[in-house]
Amino acid sequence: EGAKFWKKKGGVFWRLLSRGGKYDKMNVVLKFRGNGSRYVFASMGQAFKEKGTIMKNITLIGMPGSGKSTIGVLLAKALRMDFLDADLVIQKREGALLQEILDKRGFDAFKKAEEEALLSIHCGNTVIATGGSAVYSAPGMKHLKEQGVAAYLELTLPEIRSRLFNLATRGIAFPPGKTLEDIYRERAPLYEKYADITVNGTGKVPEEMVALLKEALKKEGASE
Repeated sequence: EGAKFWKKKGGVFWRLLSRGGKYDKMNVVLKFRGNGSRYVFASMGQAFKEKGTIMKNITLIGMPGSGKSTIGVLLAKALRMDFLDADLVIQKREGALLQEILDKRGFDAFKKAEEEALLSIHCGNTVIATGGSAVYSAPGMKHLKEQGVAAYLELTLPEIRSRLFNLATRGIAFPPGKTLEDIYRERAPLYEKYADITVNGTGKVPEEMVALLKEALKKEGASE
């Protein structure tokens, strides 16, 4: 195929010595211009359109209880994508449950661990379910958005309250002294800031959310 493996600081790249474009096994996308002598590189996981195919990640953000993991699995199946739960990345890296990190090391240590986990994610063609506190990390969100689009699963506060029954044990990152209403008001502007797509899930079941997300992603140009 005339492809040459090439490493460069900041990522892994492929150089294609022929005209056109090609996706490598790591979902790196390259587009060529003119006679093929000019080319652009895309770092691992970053997405470009090429002949109608899109290799972007879809990162789901939103409050605890919004269904990011459940909906993420269903969306990945529907779009024939991979699925990654960022909370599990944290637990694997730290060797502890989320709640254990919060209880033993505190909120600030948890945020640091989460940011490091987000920055460690390098993939393509993947639906990523983040924890509700992921938006506290500007570097982490920048990194994820460089690899694709962010979809905000929006819920009203009463709906969130109705869905959450285990606040003390499910590993929700509450700053000291804050209530659920406090973190909702604190995070909502951050979700809106980072969202490329917003889908309101109040009163909807996961299958309805998947259909709405597919429609929104198609309009955004992030799926076929």
